[in-house]
Amino acid sequence: MEEKAFIPIVKAREAAKIFIKDILYIESDGRKIALKTSEEEYCMYAKIIDIEKFLDLRFYRCHSRCIINLEKVIHMKNQYIIFEGGEQIYISRQKFTDTIRFYKGYLLKKKE
Repeated sequence: MEEKAFIPIVKAREAAKIFIKDILYIESDGRKIALKTSEEEYCMYAKIIDIEKFLDLRFYRCHSRCIINLEKVIHMKNQYIIFEGGEQIYISRQKFTDTIRFYKGYLLKKKE
């Protein structure tokens, strides 16, 4: 996917484009979506499934409420995912096992 790809944030008093390459992770809480970059957090009302259509293969849905950018992951350990800049999120043991397995495969593919 092109590096200029973005997700539009359109609200009553704000409009912005968040470049896909800058996103660390996306999290949903009810009807609200938070797109976290190393610089800022952008919030809007949407469904996580509506955001997924903008994303490419570097993104992985690690649980029903969270999508991570595998390119921005620095380390995974003890159920924590640590991103560039030190931001971290915690996920359940079962979801962590699935996520780290997927991440290992992603790293090996990138190495080839």
